[in-house]
Amino acid sequence: MTQLPLLSEHEKLSPRMGEFAGWNMPLFYANAAAEHSATRENSGIFDISHMGQIHVGGVDAEAFLNSLFTNDVSKLKVGRSHYSFLLNNDGGVIDDLILYRTGSEQFFIVFNGARAEEAYGILEAAQSSFSDLSLRWEKEVIGLSIQGPKVESIAKDLVGYELPEKRNIIMTSVPAVIASTGYTGERGFEWFGPIKEGIKLWQKAIKLGVTPCGLVARDGLRLEAGLPLNGQDLTRETSPISAGLGFAVKLKKIANFHGKTALESGAFSDKKLVGFYSSGPIPRTGYRVANYAGEEVGTVTSGGRPPASKNTIGLAWVRVESLNEELSLVVRDKSFPLTIQKLSYSPA
Repeated sequence: MTQLPLLSEHEKLSPRMGEFAGWNMPLFYANAAAEHSATRENSGIFDISHMGQIHVGGVDAEAFLNSLFTNDVSKLKVGRSHYSFLLNNDGGVIDDLILYRTGSEQFFIVFNGARAEEAYGILEAAQSSFSDLSLRWEKEVIGLSIQGPKVESIAKDLVGYELPEKRNIIMTSVPAVIASTGYTGERGFEWFGPIKEGIKLWQKAIKLGVTPCGLVARDGLRLEAGLPLNGQDLTRETSPISAGLGFAVKLKKIANFHGKTALESGAFSDKKLVGFYSSGPIPRTGYRVANYAGEEVGTVTSGGRPPASKNTIGLAWVRVESLNEELSLVVRDKSFPLTIQKLSYSPA
């Protein structure tokens, strides 16, 4: 397993470690539920150094990225970021990503850790079709995500910049890319930059009372906010449009991208990714969703129970023709009522 640059800092706090995307990652520290609540009520810091940090530059950078990603790069203003996808030719999701425009001809991409190597290989293969283009994968770097309602009051102490009112704004790109993005539904920012500065930021955040959080809390927070996980909720056999993420897919843009033709033809449109609530046991990945007649009409891809909640929540792929039927979650041959409802979280 690959070790995080912050491993020695994590070890001081004695976390439970585990493998994720080939990395040795903190799963939780003292208590995952407490970390979840701390992020919702105060502030939490997450080590996301496993994610792929890719820099693209040059006169052809915009056209290059627009030929690969689903969102319209030509509409992305300097100092902003947006959500996008890298698809296969069938219209299925290889990776979902955040693209930052740090200059008129400079871009920064954050890929998921489990897909970074494959995604970079696709970018390398496409690079030869463009003459004025640079491509660089930074590996000796740290990524940190600091999230929660109290972050606004400490952001300037942490990084020297006020937290912007809106999401997806780049606060600075030198020496680190710092932007008001995140994966928790909370206000906050993500920091990507050199190891030495990253260690200092981690230590400073801990001293200011920010709670260190592991993958278990991060997974619960993103589910509570209705955000899908690549490789679990989003796969090569699902389209972003059917996942309700069509806002990041611009079929009308002039540039073609991998999978565009397939999506225009309705690829994977027979099922839809939905959020749901249930009073039954915690839904696990792979649990069946059945209709009134007991027929399997869907599959759970993510599930959990937020702290202090009586209900369980989850995401599931369900056949389109069954979305208006009475549905149930099947757990060890027992059925529990399931209510389809969009999962979302809005900061107070």
